[in-house]
Amino acid sequence: MTTGELARMFQAEIPTLKMLQLEVIPCRGWSRSMFWSETGLPWTNPSPNMRSSQQALLYPGTGLIEMADISVGRGTDTPFEILGAPYIHDIELARELNRLALPGITFEPITFTPDSSKFAGKLCKGVRMTVTNKKRVPVLKLGIALASTLHRLYPNDFDLNKVNRLMKSEKLVAAIREGRDIPALARMWKSSIEDFKSRRAAYLMY
Repeated sequence: MTTGELARMFQAEIPTLKMLQLEVIPCRGWSRSMFWSETGLPWTNPSPNMRSSQQALLYPGTGLIEMADISVGRGTDTPFEILGAPYIHDIELARELNRLALPGITFEPITFTPDSSKFAGKLCKGVRMTVTNKKRVPVLKLGIALASTLHRLYPNDFDLNKVNRLMKSEKLVAAIREGRDIPALARMWKSSIEDFKSRRAAYLMY
């Protein structure tokens, strides 16, 4: 949903906002299927750590786990395109993530040292994520796959409970802890997504 569409939903569903005088001006020349690179407009950082459209694409997945003991690249030139920690084996993690065969994305082992934020000044080993097909990469499933794989490989260092600060689903965290595979985890939120799509329909403008 666009910011304007969300504003329409919030006004309709939050009682204290019902009296708000809201006007949303539609965009011209844009459709929901378009990525930023297809608009022909220059990129403007919405945040100091969101420096490209690829980072924005990966953020809902990579950012989902950043409350845990993991660096998601803050303090480097490529935040949200890389992740790692001192306790990770880079080659092992890349191999296990590539083995999942998530469409539209590949993983390569890297080392990096953040100059700020989590693990500042410490050598981190991990992976670089390269989007090969932005229309196919399942970003939410990526976040779940990262959480599941890191918990499986490094259960004593990667605190799964901290992931739930952003995930907000104790049921899903419990299923990850039980070792359910990615397709089984994805099925857990399928009905919720369909419900949301139905709920949002009245507020879509494009």
